[in-house]
Amino acid sequence: MITNVGTVLITMVLLPANLVNLSGLLLLWAIAGVGQTLVNVLTQTLIVDRVAVEVQGRVYGAYFAWSHLWWAIAYPLAGWIGSHFPTHNFSIVV
Repeated sequence: MITNVGTVLITMVLLPANLVNLSGLLLLWAIAGVGQTLVNVLTQTLIVDRVAVEVQGRVYGAYFAWSHLWWAIAYPLAGWIGSHFPTHNFSIVV
């Protein structure tokens, strides 16, 4: 349930991101951080509850690496899209 709230929170704050000024964007960013925390804490709790103690570090490390791989792809992609399509909304390229 908490993960669902976090996921919905992240999605809802992304939708108006192009319609607000910098102060509004910072507020949306903070709210998205709360949503991310709700998702991540539950995921880490799941690892602790379901994975044997001797391999928890490796499982968490794999989870961390996998999730951050997508950040490493998304940030340059967002920068490229923003610089090549400056008149379009960030979530709509066409």
